[in-house]
Amino acid sequence: MPKYKKRADGRYCKQILVGYKPDGKRKMKTIYGKTIKEVENKEREIRDSIECGTRLIQDDITLKEWGTKWLKVYKTKTSASTYASYENCLRNHIIPTIGHIPLTKLKPIQIQTSLNNLIDKGKVRMAELYKLTIKQIVNQAVEEGIIAKSVCNCLDTIKSQREEKRVLSDFELKCIARTKYTDKEKMFLDILYYTGIRRGEALALKVNDFDKENRTIKISKSLDIRENTPKLKEPKTKSGYREIPVPDILFNELVEYTTKQNAIYLFTMNDGRLVSRSSFRKMWDSIIKKTKLTASLLEEKADEFEGLKVISDETISFTPHTFRHTYATNLYYANMDIKRTQYLLGHSTLDMTLRTYTHLQNKNNTETANRINEFFSQSKFSQTAI
Repeated sequence: MPKYKKRADGRYCKQILVGYKPDGKRKMKTIYGKTIKEVENKEREIRDSIECGTRLIQDDITLKEWGTKWLKVYKTKTSASTYASYENCLRNHIIPTIGHIPLTKLKPIQIQTSLNNLIDKGKVRMAELYKLTIKQIVNQAVEEGIIAKSVCNCLDTIKSQREEKRVLSDFELKCIARTKYTDKEKMFLDILYYTGIRRGEALALKVNDFDKENRTIKISKSLDIRENTPKLKEPKTKSGYREIPVPDILFNELVEYTTKQNAIYLFTMNDGRLVSRSSFRKMWDSIIKKTKLTASLLEEKADEFEGLKVISDETISFTPHTFRHTYATNLYYANMDIKRTQYLLGHSTLDMTLRTYTHLQNKNNTETANRINEFFSQSKFSQTAI
């Protein structure tokens, strides 16, 4: 006969085995009921659900605990920027809102409510990242056998339009040109501007990657600066391996800089080691701070600089990728063919390059119309019939 214990509040209870913990110890669950019959019915339901795989054995693990483990186990091989996006979403948006909820008790409405709150605040892009992250976390829990099915299949978000990538404004370019940076800071900015390479690719450059004879820079590595531990990585695709021509305006500066460089790499910390995450942040913060100071001085003396257009509410907030997109834009206006542009940017597909140029092509509607009019005005089809 099964043993039932009657509590002081009049309810009956019974402990049953529902599985085993990671350390091998038995996992017990206490069932409560007003009558023995109710306890038996609940026990039967639980055993049936375990048998058909719809019940979580580790039913006390929270979304925060599992999400943190998922990030460290399954996302360590992603790029630094991708990892940072997942980490930021998990730490600042998922954990504060629903991280305390056990995975067994997580409901679609709880996730959807969090998504709606982000959308209502105008954070549509973050809502999309939230949805992507939570789905991966939950789906992995299903794969691991922690839960039986995903609660994310019916989630809905507002699909945002792809944000237009920003280029450096004329004002920012003037500020950068008039700012006194350290040699390393200036070299880093000029490398980004005149070659369009990615931040990680620039930080991984060796001195001998600069070919003085052929006036090119060889790209074959990228520096991943995650959690202050820099790691050199191979390009994700073959298109990442390339040689970028060095413009004349950059060539002499590179010659002088590399001649003075005693380290193997173009950009290092003071002790010669590869740039770490904190070291890069310090350098970039210094660049932004110095540029903002120049901007404030130019705004005060705008009348002294002929042709200088100052937008008072413009903020100096560029990123390394702003330089990359500016380079791509400059290639467009230089009439560089699309295949060559794809090679220079290291895009794995032509579609990636075309998406980069979408907003530029849209801005040139007037020029396009003029070209079409000029062509058809000379067409025989438009000639007056005899």
